[in-house]
Amino acid sequence: MVFALLVNFGVSRLRLVREVSPRSEAFEKIIQADLSLRSYYFSSSIMRRYFGASGQQDQRMVVDRQVLPQALAASRLVPQSSRAFRMIGFSHLLMGRREEALKAFESGAAVVQDRRVPLQRERAFWQAVCGQAPVNRNQAGALAETALSLNLSWYRHIALAQLYRKAGMHDRSLAEQRILEREASRPVMKLFILFIALGLLGLMGLVIGLIYFVARYSLRPAPIPWNLRLTRLDLLESFIFWIFLLTVLESQIVGLLSPDSLSASGRLLVSLGLYALAGVCGLRLLAVRAEGQESRLSEIGLSLKNAWKELAWGAGGYLATLPVLALGTIISTIIFRTYFRSLPTPMNPAVPMMAQSEGFIMRLLSLLLVSVAAPFFEEIFFRGVLYQALRMRFGVTAGVLLSAGLFAIVHPQLPLGFLPIFVLGVSFALLYEHTHSLIPSMVAHGINNGIAFLFVTTLFPK
Repeated sequence: MVFALLVNFGVSRLRLVREVSPRSEAFEKIIQADLSLRSYYFSSSIMRRYFGASGQQDQRMVVDRQVLPQALAASRLVPQSSRAFRMIGFSHLLMGRREEALKAFESGAAVVQDRRVPLQRERAFWQAVCGQAPVNRNQAGALAETALSLNLSWYRHIALAQLYRKAGMHDRSLAEQRILEREASRPVMKLFILFIALGLLGLMGLVIGLIYFVARYSLRPAPIPWNLRLTRLDLLESFIFWIFLLTVLESQIVGLLSPDSLSASGRLLVSLGLYALAGVCGLRLLAVRAEGQESRLSEIGLSLKNAWKELAWGAGGYLATLPVLALGTIISTIIFRTYFRSLPTPMNPAVPMMAQSEGFIMRLLSLLLVSVAAPFFEEIFFRGVLYQALRMRFGVTAGVLLSAGLFAIVHPQLPLGFLPIFVLGVSFALLYEHTHSLIPSMVAHGINNGIAFLFVTTLFPK
């Protein structure tokens, strides 16, 4: 029954991601296209700076094979997306196809929802950038002001470089090209540094893991017994209630909302509220069942006793997991590209919300959702409740593997994300089993989601 309910929950989340919000899938295509183009400019600037190589031919290949197809796919998913049409326009502009670029830009201008520039003025700007006629130097300044008002992000430098070139202002055009490379490359450079830092932390984690296993198997400490008075039925009842309530809230409330009815900030607030509501209700039922057995929630590890020690266990445990997580991700990617290339893997719905959240408060709320609320409630119910119930019935090894598998099933990033999430589930369950506390697994879970948040906000700083 629990397995069927979890599968139903996973399918319902997958259906919400795929059907209810095609904008999320379109946004994923835009992210992939944006990252491909940024990566090209990053590598191009490195090659030119250190090797004196020009990458004009490589640019055409990247745009034609990676950027343009993703942008076209996004426009088919969401025909009213000005962002997708502009991506198509910039792709054609970089390829030298001015007429196709102009058509795409004008299509995008017609569907802009948050209009900051009058339609005629925007069309005049794109005609100046993409048209055949030269641009008067006196008009270039006013047109550049239009580019700043169009909210084009770093892409405006592509348009400005073309605009100044047509106006005969070659120094300004070259300067815009340099700014373009710098602005496009900066997030990729930060991501590169983050990857290097994670690699070094992974090596540190490998050392920590080796030291732990050597010490454990040489000293062979006696296992700490669980003093748990809650029955397996009590635990399963609480878990089923929580997962059922979360399924109903997501499928009924979120599913009934039109993708266009809420902004990214609104979707973030709704998701945070629903997640907290389901978690509090499930936790309340668990507390009632604990009172009926003259038990306390601290028996499942929900306690701040020895908090600093548990925090250290969580951080060290996550570092020790990093090498295995990286290996699992590599294996999963190889298998996926070999056998499931035609099967799309949806993005976690939290990613578009994190990327599109604007302002310090909304970014803070998105961090609260992914790095505090999700780890807190998921560790209580997947490790403190579900794992305990499975452990009582099947033992430690089977309990760890089954709870990790079910934990992976409920995430929508399938099939590509199953193995990495399964590795995380195993790690969190082992931390819980060893320390008898939920704090280490919550900390490790929060660090993992915080790193994902850092990656997304680095790639999309605004």
